[in-house]
Amino acid sequence: MKKNKHLSEKHKMKISEAHKGMHHSEDAKTKMRNKYVSDETKRKISEANKGRITWMKGKSHSEESKRKVSIASKGHKTSDKTKQKISNSLKGKIVSEETKKKISEMCKGEKSSQWKGGKVKTICKICKKQKYVYPSKVKEGNGKFCSLRCSAIYRNIHMKKYDTNIEQLIEEELKNQNILYMKQVPIEGIALVDFLLPNRIIIQADGNYWHSRKINKGRDTAQDTVLYFKGYRVFRFTETEIKKSAQKCINKVIQNINE
Repeated sequence: MKKNKHLSEKHKMKISEAHKGMHHSEDAKTKMRNKYVSDETKRKISEANKGRITWMKGKSHSEESKRKVSIASKGHKTSDKTKQKISNSLKGKIVSEETKKKISEMCKGEKSSQWKGGKVKTICKICKKQKYVYPSKVKEGNGKFCSLRCSAIYRNIHMKKYDTNIEQLIEEELKNQNILYMKQVPIEGIALVDFLLPNRIIIQADGNYWHSRKINKGRDTAQDTVLYFKGYRVFRFTETEIKKSAQKCINKVIQNINE
């Protein structure tokens, strides 16, 4: 066959029919994969393609053709790869407002493949405040509390198995004087109080060792201040005072209430 001889369409069809069902051998496939195209060959291919005009160059789609393309594309989402290509192609270029509007309309309503539905609302088990956390945290068992303080209060409520001896002395005296009370009550995520009496009265029974430490003294003062501004009256009694006379401690509370 002579070089540059053009084959007729009929001849091409015959060759195509003859090759139907034929497959390359594994050896041929390996050779094709490992075939190296030299820079010279690449340059020749590039030169040969220069100046070629595509069949759509200088033409435009008719309104009917555009409508058909629009109908066919409905319901299709732009892939992340396509979005990335658009983004890269626009880098360093000035995009008109009209183009921005078209891109915005194209991507409207679409969500990234990484989208997991956003944060979900949870309610703190202690102070009942609302908090928004990611679903993955809820799945792991987190997001039950709005703060570390509420988490600590919850642990204290459920881990405490018995009352201290000074709490028992205060409770006995409250019963003797027929005073209504509740034990171990969480107050608005601020503190877990030992006893809550009617009219927002709080009694705290403080052990000598723990509550004598400087850091805990500061924490107690801060708690009492916040509770005061929330409308509570806090009475703190040390271990020494309670063991000496629990009755005097309760009488002091009653006397201050009546004043």
